[in-house]
Amino acid sequence: MSSPPRRCGARRRVAAWALLAAAALPAASASNKVFDRTGVVEVLLPVQVVDRHGQPVRGLAPEDFEILDGRKTRPVAGFQTIDLDLLEPDPGRFWDDGSVPAAGRRHFLLIFDLTFSRPSTLLQARQMARRFVLEDLHPTDLVAVGTHSVDRGARVLRAFTADRGQAARAIDAVGGPRQATAPGDDPLAMKLNPVEQESVEPGAGPPGDIRSDTFSRDRTNDLSYWVLDQERSKSEEALSAGRISSWAASLAELGEMLDSLKGKKHLLYFSEGFDGQLLFGRELSALEPGNGEEARNLLMQRHWSMHTDDRYGDASRLADVDEMIDSLRRADCVLHAVDISGLRGQDGGGERSRQGRRHTLFYITRESGGELISDTNELRESLGGLLERTALTYLLTFRIDDVPADGSYHSLKVRARLPDGGRVATRSGYRAPLPLPDLHPLERDLLTSQAIASGGSVDDVALEVVAAAFPAGPGSAYVPVVVEVSGASLLAGQKSPRVPVELYVYVTDPQGEIRDFFSEIVSLDVGRDRRRFEERGVKFYGDLDLRPGDYLVRVLVRHGDSGRFGLETRRLAVPDFHPSGPVLLPPFFLDGAGDGWVLVREKAEEGTGDAVVYPFTLSGVPFIPAARPHLDPNASVRLCLVAYHLGAGEIEVHATVLDEQGARVATEPELAVERTVTGIRGLDKLAATFAPRGLEAGDYLLQVAVTDPASGWTEVATAPFAIGD
Repeated sequence: MSSPPRRCGARRRVAAWALLAAAALPAASASNKVFDRTGVVEVLLPVQVVDRHGQPVRGLAPEDFEILDGRKTRPVAGFQTIDLDLLEPDPGRFWDDGSVPAAGRRHFLLIFDLTFSRPSTLLQARQMARRFVLEDLHPTDLVAVGTHSVDRGARVLRAFTADRGQAARAIDAVGGPRQATAPGDDPLAMKLNPVEQESVEPGAGPPGDIRSDTFSRDRTNDLSYWVLDQERSKSEEALSAGRISSWAASLAELGEMLDSLKGKKHLLYFSEGFDGQLLFGRELSALEPGNGEEARNLLMQRHWSMHTDDRYGDASRLADVDEMIDSLRRADCVLHAVDISGLRGQDGGGERSRQGRRHTLFYITRESGGELISDTNELRESLGGLLERTALTYLLTFRIDDVPADGSYHSLKVRARLPDGGRVATRSGYRAPLPLPDLHPLERDLLTSQAIASGGSVDDVALEVVAAAFPAGPGSAYVPVVVEVSGASLLAGQKSPRVPVELYVYVTDPQGEIRDFFSEIVSLDVGRDRRRFEERGVKFYGDLDLRPGDYLVRVLVRHGDSGRFGLETRRLAVPDFHPSGPVLLPPFFLDGAGDGWVLVREKAEEGTGDAVVYPFTLSGVPFIPAARPHLDPNASVRLCLVAYHLGAGEIEVHATVLDEQGARVATEPELAVERTVTGIRGLDKLAATFAPRGLEAGDYLLQVAVTDPASGWTEVATAPFAIGD
């Protein structure tokens, strides 16, 4: 199921909102600062335990583990078992709803080496990578795609995501003339535009299928790629040995940026490798032509006549590579080298050259604890053992309050009750938090993307969300989203009157594919109205375009300076609004014309987008829905009930109050309902008055059941509310 096409920047405008948003403040540029957690530091350790045969050891409990933080024993404060064999793939299941935490998910980062790989080989390698991403991974796995070169370092084309289609689009752009791009209003580049196709392979899939959204035909014999290969050979010959240190340094920097990400990372490095003699030197042989004079110099110990780096290797370069491997290990990142030289025919370098290149790939793989993959077009064949070993993860948590925020590294060791020959695999340590200005921008974006992709809830910044679908045309819906952000949580610990706020809203289907998004970055000056802002906060309004189906709406709001953030993940059902039966939307609590909130509407470019009637009106008067209103148990509040395709006659409405667990509360709520005139065929808006009498302080759900007078069909919808102290 694919969503309707959207034009970049052509956001649809809602006329009535402009009347309510006079308090909205202009947007500012992104601060590029993201979150950290204040107070007690929480360290999460994904641990794999296997027996002598490499099979996961199941059935362990918290008391079976011991955590050594340097010389201190840390008690296990949290424990969770994540067994992928028990999480059967289900097309209708949302795996990224927070039920599987980010720290317990496998992360696969596919990096394509642009310096030591030929373009024609990369085209074939990406087909192998694409099959692995689309066919071999578990739905809970997160995937990222990037490139690496000596000149430009590591570039992440798509941060970690559960969206296999987005990962495939990033792979499509590797080694080709076209780049994977994101819409201009997507600052995290989480939703990539389709890469323009060169050709479509027969049977690749129906139009719009992610399997056909690619440069699907390998064109290694095409003249253009032959020319690119020749240019690549020339640049390789000109590559100075000193640039190996730059190659290693940029990969080490990537390791540092991955360190803050939760969870085990597996880096699949697609490369042909570089000449091993640049690191290790070479063995002399009488069979090698031209070595006779060098052999005599070696026997006579005429070292001044020999090129010793060529003969013995360069210790400084090897030290740089070892430092790179250590950086990846510290980030809980295992490097698996994929030797793609076997994907093409023999070239002028010959088998000896290929073996020398493979030597370097084997070295970096062995030292990082990974696997060397070669002579195959299917990653599943070589990584099957890895996928099996890592199918079971024990997620251990411990807390510390005595670590300075200086980025220092602390060694860890985890012991477990093991069978004979068993072993434990986990990270070797953790880094203390760093001040936000010291984080690399890419690291901050990776952290943000991971949080959104993993879902769940975080309340460092308090927020509430209301989203509902309204019919927009055949097979499509207009979905307004209102996000309320607590002013008190934004201002906590802040003296400056300027409040930078960043909002990211993404919606995904059960397969994890991103269907739509919007974002806003604003700078609010609350100097004159600080007390009022602290009592309320800021309310954002944006919209999504979706087809009928089930979705997850994830909303992340963060303070642009402190980095504190809030995250909410909500289920959203978009009906097809077919006239065969009634449809009832969630009850909307009326919040007047803002009632003290700072209002910010999603921006739209001048002269673009179609006008859409503002959907939140009652008897012709616009209102802003309250996401979770705090009600007075001794007062009444107004509601708007929106229904479609109700028949003529008297409508029966019944209200029930539920507690947080969904159990019915032993009280009869008062609900008075009046049918209004909308002037739109098939649309009913009911003006209701709700009196939450007799309820104690706490969080509740209002459940409303509306019965169609014509068919007797009953529709049920709910909305949250709270009773204050």
